[in-house]
Amino acid sequence: MGSRFGAPGLFLALSVAVGCHSQPAVYDVTGTVSLDGVPIDDGEIVFVAADNGTAPGASRIERGAYSLKLPAGKKKVKIAASRKVPGKGAMGDDFVYQSYVPPQFNEQTTLGAEVAPGAANRFDFKLDTKAKTGG
Repeated sequence: MGSRFGAPGLFLALSVAVGCHSQPAVYDVTGTVSLDGVPIDDGEIVFVAADNGTAPGASRIERGAYSLKLPAGKKKVKIAASRKVPGKGAMGDDFVYQSYVPPQFNEQTTLGAEVAPGAANRFDFKLDTKAKTGG
């Protein structure tokens, strides 16, 4: 009394149903990042869905520019970069890497962006460490 399609038919039906809910559409996202007027030469930018509904997307920042593909929606943006400074490294090096992007632009980010279908989705971040905060 089995189905006329049997196990292969069931597999096909399940794979079609699962395929209907596959990955969301993604859109090209580009932009630039500078800190106090100077392009970040080498760093990372991460876009985290504000509702945590989709996986984060990340890109290298090279010579102040980045490019990646992201699903639509509101994002929190985190930017990180480090540079060599004198110090005793773990491998005996005479330098260590030190982060130079303030917390309000990474782990305590105040930055955001909204990726939208049909939009340019270009986000330039001009980070200013000298800006006055508070009232």
